[in-house]
Amino acid sequence: MKEETITTIGKTIRIQGQISGDESLVIDGAVDGEITIQKDLQINPTGNLRAKINARSVTVAGTITGSVNALEKVEILAGGVVIGDIISPRFLVRDGGTLNGKIEMPIPDKLSE
Repeated sequence: MKEETITTIGKTIRIQGQISGDESLVIDGAVDGEITIQKDLQINPTGNLRAKINARSVTVAGTITGSVNALEKVEILAGGVVIGDIISPRFLVRDGGTLNGKIEMPIPDKLSE
């Protein structure tokens, strides 16, 4: 069984530009640009993103300003903030989480038949 690799961007790290990869990513620092990853993205409370995001799932405890496109799920935790539009088949906002934008939830193929 192969162990999953998780990359962490620390609290004092600031990145401008594009991030892409095929592993999960945890962000404690700041990113300004575009993030495209094949696995899960977790934004911790100190994470601050101004980005266009594409990932399998996105969990937000920090702040995202920009669009979020998730193949499986977006979850905004208490204290998490998303300012921008979300596209995801599943969406959850916990008590204390904030969304200022639109949500688009694509209809699965089997329901549209």
